Amino acid sequence: MREKAESKADALMRTPPMAKARAIAAHIAQLRRARGESQVAVCRRAGTNNSQLSRFEAGLCAVGLDWLLSLLEALDQELVIVPSSELNKGRRYVTVKVKRL
Repeated sequence: MREKAESKADALMRTPPMAKARAIAAHIAQLRRARGESQVAVCRRAGTNNSQLSRFEAGLCAVGLDWLLSLLEALDQELVIVPSSELNKGRRYVTVKVKRL
């Protein structure tokens, strides 16, 4: 059986930055579900449409920082940047390592 050629989109979704975006998306989806909220309700508060949230949570697209911040605000969450050296082991963080500039 011949394997299907990989699409450019499939290859992009496996790059390290997209893997990190998928981890963030999975956390947001888990948080939203734990709160018992629908995508539609969250998107109404965020001022966006649920098709983009659906694609983001499924790991099918990346989003801009403005969109992400609006979504986090709608979920009563904040984006906090903490140096790795200052992470408190007793607290739960969602961490995504980034390259130094």
